[in-house]
Amino acid sequence: MLGLEVEAFEKISPQFEGVVAARVVSVKPLSGSDHLLVAEVDAGPTGTFTVVSGAPNVRPGAVGVLALPGAKLPGGKEVTERRFGDVTSSGMLCSEAELGLTSRADELWLLDDAEPGADVAQLVGEDWVYEIGVTPNRPDCLGTVGIARELAAYYGLSLRVPQPQVPESQESVSKFVAVEVQDQENCPRYTARYLWDVTVRPSPFWMARRLELTGMRAINNIVDVTNYVMLELGQPLHAFDYDLLEGGKIVVRKASEGEEFVTLDGKLHKLDADTLMICDAQQPVAIAGVMGGENSEVRPETRRILLESAYFKPESIRRTRRKLAINTESSYRFERGVDPNGVVRASDRAAELMASTASAKVAAGVIDVYPQPHEPWQLTLRPKRVVQVLGAEIPLSKTTSILKGLELDIESTSDEQIAVRVPTFRPDLTREIDLIEEIARHYGYDSIEPDLRAEIDQTLAGRGRDRWLDRARDLLTAMGFYEAVNLSFLSTLEAKSFTTEPDRLVRVRNPLGEELAWLRPSLLPGLLASAVRNINRRTESVMLFEHGKVFSRRGEGSYEEHTALAGLVTGAFALRHWRGSPRLVDFYDAKGAVETLLDRLTGEKANFAPVELPWFDLSFSVAVKDRTVGVVGQLAESLLQKFECEQSVFAFELSWDDLRDLCREERVYKPVPRFPAVVQDLALLVDEQVSAGAVEEVIRKHGGPYLKHVELFDLYRGKQIPPGKKSLAYTLRFQADDRTLTEDEVREWIDQILEALKSELGVVLRPR
Repeated sequence: MLGLEVEAFEKISPQFEGVVAARVVSVKPLSGSDHLLVAEVDAGPTGTFTVVSGAPNVRPGAVGVLALPGAKLPGGKEVTERRFGDVTSSGMLCSEAELGLTSRADELWLLDDAEPGADVAQLVGEDWVYEIGVTPNRPDCLGTVGIARELAAYYGLSLRVPQPQVPESQESVSKFVAVEVQDQENCPRYTARYLWDVTVRPSPFWMARRLELTGMRAINNIVDVTNYVMLELGQPLHAFDYDLLEGGKIVVRKASEGEEFVTLDGKLHKLDADTLMICDAQQPVAIAGVMGGENSEVRPETRRILLESAYFKPESIRRTRRKLAINTESSYRFERGVDPNGVVRASDRAAELMASTASAKVAAGVIDVYPQPHEPWQLTLRPKRVVQVLGAEIPLSKTTSILKGLELDIESTSDEQIAVRVPTFRPDLTREIDLIEEIARHYGYDSIEPDLRAEIDQTLAGRGRDRWLDRARDLLTAMGFYEAVNLSFLSTLEAKSFTTEPDRLVRVRNPLGEELAWLRPSLLPGLLASAVRNINRRTESVMLFEHGKVFSRRGEGSYEEHTALAGLVTGAFALRHWRGSPRLVDFYDAKGAVETLLDRLTGEKANFAPVELPWFDLSFSVAVKDRTVGVVGQLAESLLQKFECEQSVFAFELSWDDLRDLCREERVYKPVPRFPAVVQDLALLVDEQVSAGAVEEVIRKHGGPYLKHVELFDLYRGKQIPPGKKSLAYTLRFQADDRTLTEDEVREWIDQILEALKSELGVVLRPR
């Protein structure tokens, strides 16, 4: 409820039994072996045992871990007595990996303070691992201190943050290290510490255990400290082998175009001029905020360390990470924004831990290049506004206690306003409404009682909405369509399959991937992809529509966008029923949807004319009042094969910008006719190349003022019809508002229609 979702949690318990601490009394080589040793170990009250081991750190006086005969180890393994020549090994000296505690398998796990005979499972104890989903706007919670701060504020507890005590020597850091930041825009702050007499060795068990439970591999005490502090404080750090840095100098600069660099994972990267690099006096040694290089990594023989702690501009790290396709724990934090004023604290904490775990000596002071310090910013919070937004009377004392618990400084307080100074570790708090959200989170959404009284300003109803779009949505939904919302980005295949002008396509400058590299020129690719996803999941009847922007390029650096409304139908027209099989949808279902939509929105009849488009096998332009507003048709079979669609698809796409201008603003009431209609059927002989729409247009044009309705009810081709001809049958309804029409009046209009059809289209009555 605080916005930090616990996605999973797991109780961690030792998965072994029968394992005790044991002191090594004596060690001698095993006869006939070049690496095995025979050790006598004292397990206290449990007894003394002879054990054969290959661990290189078995030595007299060391307290290690002994799995007794019959002990149960992770994976169902049971320890038994084993013979090695003439020596019987009664038990097994174990590494951390053999007990399932860490991945370190090379050496015997040594216990510094344990008494022989102590139960190791009890020494390890139980713990819990929580997996917390942190939203991108909360970089302060990418360390355990940030999570603790939230919990302390919620429960009203004191927050205990590590206060580093760095054992600095008399030697000044400036004697050994120099830092030059050439790109201060992308590196606003860079700090460096110098440590020497370092002993690189495995980290203490408690540190390695915590790192590996959080998904990080324990490497050595220097690297592990940087990772530990990052997980603790949220500040990434990097340790360089000082002796591998030319001139003891750090230079922060942009890479040269085409410069090559090998990262710690052994991969060669070709850089561009926008990549921020950490260099020594001669060459790059790290990609800033992302990953270090092979040429300066900490080695077992490393004795001197340069410790980096910095703040990099989030946008710079984000661009670099995407271009190089390198995802690291460091880049994850830097691109979301670390605390620029927490850089030195993290450096101090790491130096303290390196001094204790690696016996390091620490030079006095920190090289800190910070020309323009980030200052906390002030926000004003109005208690009355809190009540307006949340609908709850939250006491002023509760409001201030929440803000203080979150370590937001209260500079002044009154009934009218609270002056709040926001620390730099909260870059997400930039407006008053952000502070109100903080109060809501910690007051508790479930504590806000609903107020069933509502004050609604009716003058605002519908303002800013497109009511015709709402009407179109209602109409399409009523016809059985579902609304889809797709991304505006397409792959190259999708974009180029739905345009006749590839040069006008708009390419995204920094795409997330090639499948999202183009802005859509049409809504149909997204709808088709959505339909295919549904079909692949056995939803074979699909009716979708979408309203959104489409994009095109007018010229170099000039772009335009339009609003479109598109729909798609495929599959069966209705569900299966015991009374009969459903029919498959066809072109006329899509055409009928367009006709209904345009009729209800504009009050005008849509006109259709053949048009050729490469993504349709059959297509017609759609016009209203001689204004073309879109297209409807059957998607091409070749296109459907590219999209791996095995069933016919019919679609339409309308220009909403054009259609919106044609929508009828007023409704005209017409009373129900009081006089009967006169109905006449005409069976016409028509050339094949003449469309039914053209025939209907002539009928309406010459049918006179009383022609109310024209409907095509039959199409026939057969033995009685000459080659190259077809028979079209229409029903015509004539009706007057003030009287009943006579057959003679209707006959005059029929004769006029037939004369016009013959003269304009060569259409005649079909012979009996």
